[in-house]
Amino acid sequence: MSEENSSIQSQERDLLDGGFAVVDREKIIEEETRVITPWYKHFINVFVAPRKMMEENFYADPPKGTSVAVVGTILFTALFLILTFANPVQVEAIYNQFRMQGIAENMLKQKYMLAQVTGLIGGLVGVFFGALLSAIGLQIFKVIAKDKCKFGSLYVLNLLAMMTSAGWMCLDRLIGYFIPTTTTVLGLPILFDAAELAKNLPMMTLVNLVTIPSIVSILILIIGYSVLTHTSTKKAAIVVLLYEALFTGLGLAIGMAMQGMMQNMQMMM
Repeated sequence: MSEENSSIQSQERDLLDGGFAVVDREKIIEEETRVITPWYKHFINVFVAPRKMMEENFYADPPKGTSVAVVGTILFTALFLILTFANPVQVEAIYNQFRMQGIAENMLKQKYMLAQVTGLIGGLVGVFFGALLSAIGLQIFKVIAKDKCKFGSLYVLNLLAMMTSAGWMCLDRLIGYFIPTTTTVLGLPILFDAAELAKNLPMMTLVNLVTIPSIVSILILIIGYSVLTHTSTKKAAIVVLLYEALFTGLGLAIGMAMQGMMQNMQMMM
């Protein structure tokens, strides 16, 4: 009896080993035949085929795409700030501010160079911190919507959204350099007077949302949220748009409150 049991167990082990061998062989064949997309194509696909890029990276084990998001965000943000500081209209505006502060003419260039360095560092830090805050906000809405995905992937998604937005803003600044103007040309702000718009915070906030960089950023968030949570594009759009509306309104309320406080302080002085 023991010999029969031993024979049966041996046959079962052979079958199991054979089954695992088939699975392992299939995995090996799959890995060998899998086409690996070069990193620079992922970089390009963020702009031209974002869903394909995100599916290939977010569905990988472990998830990928962080390096593309980080490098792309740094590259386009730095380029955007450099183009902004190189704009002659921007240079003259900042020089005038320095003059109003009592800076001597022979010190203006040195002061401006220092402002460029601090602005570049502050801009890069601000982008990554802003992506973190945005990921936290989207995380809250994700929980409310009962969707599932890792917070780290949400952060990478927000970096990708900022990367594409910064890329379009570089084009915007490049066009503005040749006009020249510091007003956003790829959207509604070009139709308004910058000085008058600056006096109306609610209008300025709404107008700045209707630009190609802002719209592209929202579209990237919608596509990425759909990929990460395995939900429909419709549901992803609802979640992201509600999130954008709430936090835009919150930011607008804080901005108006601060503007009101500054005006009251000026009147008291």
